[in-house]
Amino acid sequence: VEISFDFMGSEYNISPTKDIPEYQSSVSMELTQKLFSGGRIIKQIEGAKERVSLSEMAKEVNKRNILLSVIKACWELKRAEKAVEIESEAVSHLETILNMAKSRYEKGAISRLERDKAEAELLNARIDLIHAETERKIAVDSLLKEMGIVERKNY
Repeated sequence: VEISFDFMGSEYNISPTKDIPEYQSSVSMELTQKLFSGGRIIKQIEGAKERVSLSEMAKEVNKRNILLSVIKACWELKRAEKAVEIESEAVSHLETILNMAKSRYEKGAISRLERDKAEAELLNARIDLIHAETERKIAVDSLLKEMGIVERKNY
């Protein structure tokens, strides 16, 4: 009589030893589990090492992309701040021109149309300044976002 069973993925065979007369009551066991997997485990380890290496490279690429995004946002902020500076100077200059135009209009040296033209140019410059300030605020928020800092709520 032979008994075979599977235990935790291994097959076991148990049979009484009828062939040996002095050991009529003995039992033998045979283990049929593979002792060598043919290099499959080594290949799995090598594959895991390659995946770890690829993950580390992807991490480095992500770090460089984040750094590039922060640098771009920083330069965009610098550009926006310079635009605000230029537009502020333009508004200041046009305010001086408007004051001179008003003074000359009161003296009758220029027409009302020329004075109104100076006012329109000043208003357009103020609108450009507002746009530049808005772009600067957006650039600040973009930089903070790229750096992983919570966006500002009030300006």
